[in-house]
Amino acid sequence: MGQQQKQVVGHAFSILNFEDKAMKRLILLCCVLSVCSISYATGKFAYVINSNNPPPFGSGTGAGFIYQINKRTGVITDTFTNLSGRNGRGIAVVGNTLYYTDYPRVGDPHFIYSYNLRSHTDNGALFSLPVAVSAIAFDGTNFYLADYNGSNTVYKYSISGTLLKTITLSLCEAYCDGLEYFERGGVGYLLSNRGDQHGPYDLYDLSGNLVVADFIHPGGSSDPSAITPTGIAFDGQYFFTTGWLGHSLEVWDTNGVFVKSINVSGWPQQLGTAFEDLSFDYCAVLQDSDGGGGCQDF
Repeated sequence: MGQQQKQVVGHAFSILNFEDKAMKRLILLCCVLSVCSISYATGKFAYVINSNNPPPFGSGTGAGFIYQINKRTGVITDTFTNLSGRNGRGIAVVGNTLYYTDYPRVGDPHFIYSYNLRSHTDNGALFSLPVAVSAIAFDGTNFYLADYNGSNTVYKYSISGTLLKTITLSLCEAYCDGLEYFERGGVGYLLSNRGDQHGPYDLYDLSGNLVVADFIHPGGSSDPSAITPTGIAFDGQYFFTTGWLGHSLEVWDTNGVFVKSINVSGWPQQLGTAFEDLSFDYCAVLQDSDGGGGCQDF
């Protein structure tokens, strides 16, 4: 799929060759007038994994579950409950495949699992991990996994389970559970919070060097849970954040400025909300130099 690059007030917008020419003209006009809203951006749905960890903490007796959320309306449009493992933590959507992690009972092994969104089929464990991890990010080829074992470390893993790199994040105190990979001007970056349900989000390069401290400071909305950030995702145009036990998605521009809050609704009463990691489809968001998809749907 080809694309043209448009520069508007210092922001780059990717304009795709939609078959719907009327929609394409509308988006182009919107960008020219500098009044684009988030009502149409890359990828319609956000996916959020929920923990389910009843007391005592660490028992991990509850199974995690995932919501598919319409990012424009905040309405939950699908629920995935037939997951492997316990107590969901991290999530990354890559085409029709969803990858996720859990935080099981103390002493249990740790895995990355995969799930087929099209058939609602859980594929079980993809590979094992030596330590607990929380959030997952994806660069089109490899995973970035946030350590959930008490360090300020991010692990870069291949899709086959080979550890490629260990990255230290200076402002992460421990148990950082909000992590995202995104690209700006063809250069990759990481955004990480500073601890378990603890903001703000800081911007790093892929070697762990701090680029901008306090890049996104959750809590711009009236949702009190927004100040306990656990999930962050980039949809190709805006960043979305959420907090544990939250009922909203907070939206931020690419300069880290708060834009709006979207109330989330429609969750099953028996499940509730215990938001952890957040993801859009990385294959829809990442674009490589020739305008094709920026990742492979494994």
